[in-house]
Amino acid sequence: MTEQPIVFVAKQTTEPRQTPCTICGACCRYFKIEFDIDKNSQVPTNMYQKRSSLWKLLNLRIGNIGIMNGTDKFRQGCCEALDGELGKKSICQIYQTKPNHCGDFPVWMPNGEQNPRCIKAREYYGLPGKITEEELEKAKEFEKTLNNPGSN
Repeated sequence: MTEQPIVFVAKQTTEPRQTPCTICGACCRYFKIEFDIDKNSQVPTNMYQKRSSLWKLLNLRIGNIGIMNGTDKFRQGCCEALDGELGKKSICQIYQTKPNHCGDFPVWMPNGEQNPRCIKAREYYGLPGKITEEELEKAKEFEKTLNNPGSN
């Protein structure tokens, strides 16, 4: 099975837009990735830790909350499922089984503008906040190698 290019579509729109996600990876380092385990049973159990009852009480959360390994310290880690180098290669090793909200994070807002949270994460790591045309082209080229592994 070959991987398909990662093209995110904000739920509010129907038109897919290319993103630099396969070469960026800032969001997988910047945000804590917490999710409802019961609604995300597809996530491999070795990729997350269950939040304690005390943590849930102190944070007013209910349900079975999981946090992806490596993301428990805000902006100080990296999701263990991410393989690659910031700004050069960014592949989720569990892309097909990742938590739902990872795929729901819109790079593009319904009005066509880039998500301000995406910009903030990118700037935090020294990447250009706004996605550049050069990055989109690099991502397209990189994604071609995902579909044709021998074409490096």
